[in-house]
Amino acid sequence: MIYKTSRHAGRLRSRAGFSLLEIVAAVVITSMLAVAGFSMMSGRSDVAHSRTCQGHRVSLQSQVELYQQETGRWPDSSMTNITNSDYAGKTLPRCPVAAKTGGSNYLLRSGKVTCQYHPDN
Repeated sequence: MIYKTSRHAGRLRSRAGFSLLEIVAAVVITSMLAVAGFSMMSGRSDVAHSRTCQGHRVSLQSQVELYQQETGRWPDSSMTNITNSDYAGKTLPRCPVAAKTGGSNYLLRSGKVTCQYHPDN
């Protein structure tokens, strides 16, 4: 911080202020911290999406198994058979990575609910 003195109408006054260099340094440091924070947080959304998708698949899997136990047959691969109030409700959940289009991106393959965006989970 620089202290400046000046004469104004015969009196000495002291003014405190920041130099341009100090202000630029503060802006640069703040920007670097913001970029570091954003880069650390961006990877967390992938984990959240994967866990949400896994939760949806577990729920759908239990509804599919309930349907199979009650009817003696598996639902079709798109699982439209379980879209009613007895099972999954009016609409099936969607993977958070999927685009906002109609329908569900989950498929039933060999009695197991799968996701095209998270096939390994």
